[in-house]
Amino acid sequence: MSQAVWTGSISFGLVNIPVKLYPATEPKDVRFHLYDRRTGKRVHYERVTKEIDAPTFEPEPFSDDLPEDDRAERPTSDNFGRVVSAATPAAQSVEREDVVRGFELPGGDLVTVTEDELVSIAPERSRTIEIEEFVDIADIDPVFYEKSYHLGPVRGMGAEKPYALLLRAMQGAGMVGIGRFVLRTKPHVVAIRPLKDALALETLFFADEVRSPA
Repeated sequence: MSQAVWTGSISFGLVNIPVKLYPATEPKDVRFHLYDRRTGKRVHYERVTKEIDAPTFEPEPFSDDLPEDDRAERPTSDNFGRVVSAATPAAQSVEREDVVRGFELPGGDLVTVTEDELVSIAPERSRTIEIEEFVDIADIDPVFYEKSYHLGPVRGMGAEKPYALLLRAMQGAGMVGIGRFVLRTKPHVVAIRPLKDALALETLFFADEVRSPA
């Protein structure tokens, strides 16, 4: 079995079962790198801004501490030694510390956020999956299923027996448990359903993430 991505417990009523969460799928997508066919070198991408782009928000003031010689225009050359004028650069490199995240509102306004602000609003990681209700599996439209995981009992903590009892009870009733927890930094609604020999956990899309067919 693959490495667990989360360790915590399933909780409902007075029952608390220590469990581990394992990915149930492994995509086999082929990923290609990009190369320059003229030189055989790997193509890399840089953080740049374009001279022709207008600012989308009021930039922060900064001082240009570059020496005069470094600010002077100077010719550069490409991979083949050809001289390229640097009088009007098409793009300017951006340092990592100068990059900010931004979200464009429907009206066109841009809201910027810092890493510290994102950390301050991130939900606290869950240690418990709280089962709020049990429903018939047929009541869940498959379009809401997002990603599948396996749930296994934590060995050596007395979890095996209550885990097996919960599995058999859910198999007999044909029910799934609906709960909530935070995986990494994202809150999830989940469905815990019985398989033949184990419990599976399905993260579910929220209602506003599912498109109407109309």
